[in-house]
Amino acid sequence: MQRTPGKTRNCASVSDHHSSSKKRTAPKDTSSRHKRLKPSRVALPTNDAEAYGVNVLDRAALYAPAYGLTSGKGPQCSGSDDFCFFCTFECEPSSVGSEFDLFGAMKDMVNAMVQQKRDFNYIVNAICTAYTDTVKGAVTYTAEDGSLVTAPVWKRRSVARHLLYSLEHECIFDSAITNMYKAVISNINNSMMDRETGDVVEERRVAFIDTVSAYGKWQKSRRILSSGIR
Repeated sequence: MQRTPGKTRNCASVSDHHSSSKKRTAPKDTSSRHKRLKPSRVALPTNDAEAYGVNVLDRAALYAPAYGLTSGKGPQCSGSDDFCFFCTFECEPSSVGSEFDLFGAMKDMVNAMVQQKRDFNYIVNAICTAYTDTVKGAVTYTAEDGSLVTAPVWKRRSVARHLLYSLEHECIFDSAITNMYKAVISNINNSMMDRETGDVVEERRVAFIDTVSAYGKWQKSRRILSSGIR
């Protein structure tokens, strides 16, 4: 099975280096002028203010980007301070195929389970267990502050984050969306009928039809992409 190498540092044995590109959260300013807990309210231009009838909260203070392109904020690994084994290390070329290729073994494990179409949570749990039992004790790196980190914990949420939002395994995220559709459809079905009259609840019927239609379009788009048709 072909394996896609990582893109950061080397991990073949006990002494490896931490990536210097991982962003850290800056220290918080505790001065009194930064202790406001609520965003300020700003008045819209007269015409908009009259239309709304009230002042509107500053949107810049309330909302954040879905995926941070410049700030590093978002659901991806670069938006978190959690340790991520796959982001911190990469395969040592000289150890490929050997028993010392811990990084490669973990990647191959993910690829095998993806090909088997395993459930997302099953994959996450299996990777957490494999890392803790066979890899963790051999991991050592130097943190950005110069301290030596030994046997770091790879949290389950960090494993899940990498598998969902890295571009290495986009099919994992696609499968998660498919399962979301199935869950929503099942939930709607559970309250589709009025128990007393036996009639179909109209708003649930509409929600069911809309969701099934969207699910069908989603499945079609996946088939088109997988077949390479443009």
